[in-house]
Amino acid sequence: MIRRAFGPMLVCGLWLTAAAEDPAPPVWREDFEQPLSGWSQRGRARTPDAVFQTVAEAAADNGFALSLTADRGTGTIGRNLPRVDLRRTPILRWRWRALQAPAGADGDAS
Repeated sequence: MIRRAFGPMLVCGLWLTAAAEDPAPPVWREDFEQPLSGWSQRGRARTPDAVFQTVAEAAADNGFALSLTADRGTGTIGRNLPRVDLRRTPILRWRWRALQAPAGADGDAS
């Protein structure tokens, strides 16, 4: 049975800022309105892969979100942003929520 352990993840995007005297740096924002074109996904050996997909989500600012579904699986997702200089613009913002916690999970425990 597949459980939604950490999905959908609502990603607001990567907002970039720079000093006022600098010309405006490139700004990149992912709002997941389109399928995951340009993203790379990886898992771990000998574990099931997590499933990442874009989904409709009424609570998201634009009505879309990234959903992660995993059943004893692992996964990461990444994207190369060659024109973004994170030394000048190192700000990353996102939101997420879990629709269903794994059995026995305690969200208050650290």
